[in-house]
Amino acid sequence: MRNFKSLLSIVAVPVLFTCNQVHATPETGIDYSQTASTITINTISTATPNVLRSKTIACPADGFLVATANALFSFTVSNSTFPGTIAYSVSRNSTAFDANHQHNVFGNYVFDFHRFPASMQRVDTCTAGQTFTYRFLATRGTNVFDVTARQPNLVILFFRDQL
Repeated sequence: MRNFKSLLSIVAVPVLFTCNQVHATPETGIDYSQTASTITINTISTATPNVLRSKTIACPADGFLVATANALFSFTVSNSTFPGTIAYSVSRNSTAFDANHQHNVFGNYVFDFHRFPASMQRVDTCTAGQTFTYRFLATRGTNVFDVTARQPNLVILFFRDQL
């Protein structure tokens, strides 16, 4: 019986590794878009924001996508009475802001500029073969100038199963 189990494992393991179904249903996956550059944010429109990073992916199987975006935002507030603001979003299949996945950063007038590390994450379901384009977007608000995003990145993880 022991030799039969050994023989079975010698035959079965290579068959499993070459089986298309094993490769077609991965447990996890990753893709990303990043830069070491600093990007100027010069638009004020959430309908046509600056695209900091963009990544198109196809789901390898039914599962979940986790998109995480990060950057160091810098800006100077120009009005001593009102705060300045910038906004950022992670959209899916859109070049406009997604109101359900948007954050704002506010800063008061000071004699120096502001620096804020910022991060956002969203989770979406997907089916095998579906293609999505995720975008990390940003706009400057009123009362700000010299708005930039330093080293923006967009990381997309795929998970087949939910806990």
